[in-house]
Amino acid sequence: MLPNDFPKWKTVYHYFRDWNKKGIIEKVHNHLRSSLREAVGKDKDLSLGMVDSQCVKTSFMGREDKGFNGGKLVKGSKRNIFVDTLGLLWGLSISPANQSEIDGAIECLNRAPSQMPKLMKILFDAGYKGAWFQRFIEICFGCATEIVQRLGKGFDVQAFRWIVERTFSWFEGFRRLSKDYEMKTTNSEAWIYLAMTKIMLSRLS
Repeated sequence: MLPNDFPKWKTVYHYFRDWNKKGIIEKVHNHLRSSLREAVGKDKDLSLGMVDSQCVKTSFMGREDKGFNGGKLVKGSKRNIFVDTLGLLWGLSISPANQSEIDGAIECLNRAPSQMPKLMKILFDAGYKGAWFQRFIEICFGCATEIVQRLGKGFDVQAFRWIVERTFSWFEGFRRLSKDYEMKTTNSEAWIYLAMTKIMLSRLS
């Protein structure tokens, strides 16, 4: 279903798979992230980050490691993301929907750059509450944690936490990300990096 001006689908998929295996898609994404941060007057290294997760349905052809999330009533996978104050990705992992928030956060943060010298704090919602987890973050990443609590019942805008929710909403603008259609986790992650790459290129242009 590629547009007519593209090469044959086998050629396109060959390069997608090759660049994905070699980490080229993620490297291009990371380079653009640094360029965009500097273009808007920010340091290329983040000082404040946010972590959250999103449960998404898988297609009927979806991979076998999907799970059922009883809280969200979703059978599929969970996207765990770590973003900066611009909503740009610094860490990403895909897991079954029934994986705990904390396990997903650890996976996601372990995928973040090994050196984040200016990182001072990471914000979480109440689903990540736990003294041992906060201590783990402090030891492994050398930064403070903060649990952002709801102010009351119903919807309310939480300071800074709306930024990570906005990143999830950006994903909805890409048909390929409306569900998790992929058989391989690495492909699911690649499509998210490609979507964020398109967003950043639009901003830089």
